[in-house]
Amino acid sequence: MVADLPPAQVSPQALERAARIAGLAALLSLDVTAPFLAELTGLSIEPARLQTPLRALILDTRRRTEAEGRAPTDFEARFRAMLEQALDAKARQTLWQFIDDVYYLGYAERPHWNGWQMAFKSTGFRRGGRDALALGDDDGLLNHFAALSDTSELRVQIDQLRARPPSEWDLEIYVRRSWDPRSDVGAPFRVILDNILLQRFRKFMQEVDRQLDDDAQD
Repeated sequence: MVADLPPAQVSPQALERAARIAGLAALLSLDVTAPFLAELTGLSIEPARLQTPLRALILDTRRRTEAEGRAPTDFEARFRAMLEQALDAKARQTLWQFIDDVYYLGYAERPHWNGWQMAFKSTGFRRGGRDALALGDDDGLLNHFAALSDTSELRVQIDQLRARPPSEWDLEIYVRRSWDPRSDVGAPFRVILDNILLQRFRKFMQEVDRQLDDDAQD
């Protein structure tokens, strides 16, 4: 495990990444995240397998922060060590793919994703959009995009969760992180929704790439 270095000896990039992973750890530890865990992360596990060790890690980090007067700088290393104990190799690979390819980057680091998303979205609003995308008479990708963009079921789930009193753990995380579950623009639910859509679009782009490869070979 990497030693806990003084903040001055850790790069700003490493500190920023550790902070983001700490935020994700808090998000994944929530009871309200459990119903979305599979689609959010791609993991096919009981939520408690991840939730329980995450909470232990968060509590240990909190105790160290209070004892040392500063946040530990080795959170990512301890997060990785926790995953080694909690998940098998395939599940760890799936989770890190989500962290590195979806949660950590998003659209900002993938301008071509954003371009494709806008291109497919525009086909529903203007004549000739399918021709502009060179899709011919095949509506398969357009229908697929329309389906993955439909968040109505997710929003029903979110509204139902908002209507319930938060668990003791969730309430504590909300207070400590200044998260407002009633908000439509912030954590936890906006982050969950946005990252599920990113996951869907990542898989959609894999299908687009396959179709483009097939067309190039014809």
